[in-house]
Amino acid sequence: MKYFLRTLLVFGFILSLFFSRANACSCSEITALDMLNFEFNKYIFIGIVTSAKLMKHEGAYSYVVADVEVEERFKGLTDERKFNVSTNLSESSCGGTISVGARYIFVTDARGFFTFCKSMSIEPRNIDEKTRVYIKDFRDLANLK
Repeated sequence: MKYFLRTLLVFGFILSLFFSRANACSCSEITALDMLNFEFNKYIFIGIVTSAKLMKHEGAYSYVVADVEVEERFKGLTDERKFNVSTNLSESSCGGTISVGARYIFVTDARGFFTFCKSMSIEPRNIDEKTRVYIKDFRDLANLK
């Protein structure tokens, strides 16, 4: 009996690892040029979140909608100063929370929906080298047009 319970416990643990990975967000490496050329990415820009609101779906908070003041445009936007974006709250869907007053590079579809696979925070004191390269590449590629 003891052996059976131990085996069942180990099997359950292994099974939980398998299913948790299946539901986890998985982002592949992508270049700025690929992001600009990918048809699904309609808008790419830097902006500051001016307001954000948690939204319910089927009775539970499941996504956030935010107003963004556009600072710099790389794809799709022309003269827009404000833009509306949204994302899932679930990290397993590559979503998450966003902070009012924070700056981000947003890569969105035509509806303004984004994930954190492509969009990223660009707070100056916390910016990493990968994000610096994205910003430089977006700027360089936008100047080529």
